[in-house]
Amino acid sequence: MPVPSRPVAVAACALLCVAAPVSAQDWSGTYAGLSAGYAESDVDWTAMGTSLFVPPNAGYSAAENGTSYGLHVGQRFQRDNGLVLGWEIGVTELGHDRLAENPYTSGETFQTQFGPMLTVTGQIGQATGNWLVYAEAGLAWADRQVTNRAPYCSMGPCTLDLASSRPGLVLGLGVDYKVNDQMSIGVNYRNTRFGSSEEAGTVSQIGFAEQLRIDGDASVVSLRLNWYFN
Repeated sequence: MPVPSRPVAVAACALLCVAAPVSAQDWSGTYAGLSAGYAESDVDWTAMGTSLFVPPNAGYSAAENGTSYGLHVGQRFQRDNGLVLGWEIGVTELGHDRLAENPYTSGETFQTQFGPMLTVTGQIGQATGNWLVYAEAGLAWADRQVTNRAPYCSMGPCTLDLASSRPGLVLGLGVDYKVNDQMSIGVNYRNTRFGSSEEAGTVSQIGFAEQLRIDGDASVVSLRLNWYFN
């Protein structure tokens, strides 16, 4: 499971530590916000039987990391004892677009793409003064695409292009600080696991049938800025 990169952690500390103290805040209300951070994602695929690109029942794993960014909207309800319940819907760009040489056959390429990712989560947290610590769980959806190319066909590259889209489970933790009645800043970590799916297609030009089992997961740590509309 990936951990926050040092630049993100330092920036998070800077944001939270320099916030000016204000009176205790109520976290109830509707909000919208922006996020930016660091993402690690993996797309793995395995050939189901004979394949043009890999040995029988072999596969490939592609890992990618880099900058992520997103938008979200949600609503929170605070009780008298400081318990906070809420929900959130968001979309995150993972930045996964990896092109690599086929390790089995020279000249062939494997390309994997992952995202953007849509998430719908429920939240439960505890407010203490201007701080809110919360956990969240919910569902996520993201497209995972595998494109394999071989250069030796007569009319250009032979291509196998398969896509998989299915729901996954997202779990997360976060800390927010209420700067004033209308704005909060925070740090959020999410890990998302997607189940495998079997996708079938044919290689262009030659009509060779292939079937792949595609898996994927993603982890994102982000800095967040929220605006409240009370």
